[in-house]
Amino acid sequence: MKPDYGVFLLNSHDNKDMAHYFYGIRVDHFSRIDAETISTMVSKLEDSTEYAISFDIKLDHINKVLEAVKEPSVHSEFIAWLNNPKSLFTSFEFDSLIEFAVICAKLGDIQAGSGNENFIPLLVTNIE
Repeated sequence: MKPDYGVFLLNSHDNKDMAHYFYGIRVDHFSRIDAETISTMVSKLEDSTEYAISFDIKLDHINKVLEAVKEPSVHSEFIAWLNNPKSLFTSFEFDSLIEFAVICAKLGDIQAGSGNENFIPLLVTNIE
């Protein structure tokens, strides 16, 4: 299992409110973790270690997410998934990657993961 990048950032900087910028982030799915939040996971290589990053995105930023979904039919399917109350705790998979030029995020609260591992999601504050 890959180490968590949020935990790495907290241990490295010890500042939960620091803004972190990520460039050229490509995603293949989103999961609905609550009524107001979608989440995705990606990998990041840093200093020869591959980390797992969890990005949590509030629906306040959904227009920026929708801009990244270029294919009209997929765009419609994704909106339908977002509007479906039964989408809670399900995932939407993209056939091809969608890309965000810049994601700005700050550290969330520590979460209990599988086994004894903990993780800290990155809470998205801006998407370009």
